[in-house]
Amino acid sequence: MSPVYRFVEWREASGRGTLVAATLTHFHAPGFKDKLPYLQGLVRLEEGPRIFANLTGATLPQLVPGKAMRLVFGAEPGGPFLFEPAA
Repeated sequence: MSPVYRFVEWREASGRGTLVAATLTHFHAPGFKDKLPYLQGLVRLEEGPRIFANLTGATLPQLVPGKAMRLVFGAEPGGPFLFEPAA
């Protein structure tokens, strides 16, 4: 295990947060070519940590810093989690 991550631990979180920044990705990592372009963003959770994740449910112009976001899960079991604007 990396000495950098030896103090990392899982904590329960609300799934609510605030958008810090968003971007529309046009290049692909392996396995994402068919999903281009896709939205990604940095979300600060209510509990404090920040998470970089894919975003859904909005267009880039709608994703302004400070926007309330909520955690959602994709259709694939065990797949990635996403954030969308909170209603």
